[in-house]
Amino acid sequence: MSPDTSRKLIGSELSINPNYKGEINDHAIQNASCPPWKNCSVHVEGFSPYESRKEMLSIARHARVAALNRNDPHPPRFPMAASGFTFFDRTSAQNFMQLGLLGMVSAHGYPLTFRWNKNKVRPATREEYRQSRTLLIEGPGKMISREKILNILADNLTFNLVDSEEIYVENERTLIRLEFIQIRGQSRPAMKCICVYVHTKRLVSLTVDYAF
Repeated sequence: MSPDTSRKLIGSELSINPNYKGEINDHAIQNASCPPWKNCSVHVEGFSPYESRKEMLSIARHARVAALNRNDPHPPRFPMAASGFTFFDRTSAQNFMQLGLLGMVSAHGYPLTFRWNKNKVRPATREEYRQSRTLLIEGPGKMISREKILNILADNLTFNLVDSEEIYVENERTLIRLEFIQIRGQSRPAMKCICVYVHTKRLVSLTVDYAF
């Protein structure tokens, strides 16, 4: 934590959840001051210990998810996996919560428990609404591949993927799709990293964009 951030935390007179494992930065401080009625993050328990992030996300198809935080099981107290689903707005989070409370959502037959996340998250900013967890990189097949793009990112970032695929499209072009666990600290810096690479190498035939 930087001295400036530390001063802001002390000055705000806020307390961070002791179980919070993320970085203490301005974003975390803003979320700590989020009132309950604006919280956009839902905590879901009861997933199979072997449930993948992709499988977890499949239960939240009604709205865009800004971040997914998977919690591994820790038996005997926590024998099942859990996950935090952060949506772009409160309404989407409320709809998800309502579906869960009505028992309309399950995972491979496992009953799930829904509650509001103690680590509250404010609604997305206008900038974040124009972004997503998924990047699309398209260019000539002889110039790019999924492996090459992932190597570029690995040399510059620490990241976690939900899914990735390489698709051959017309005119010998290739489309790389990378789905990250969240926008902040994941797809956003990945976008910047790839754009810098494209600009540095002057690869004008490559395009990079967010998928919606």
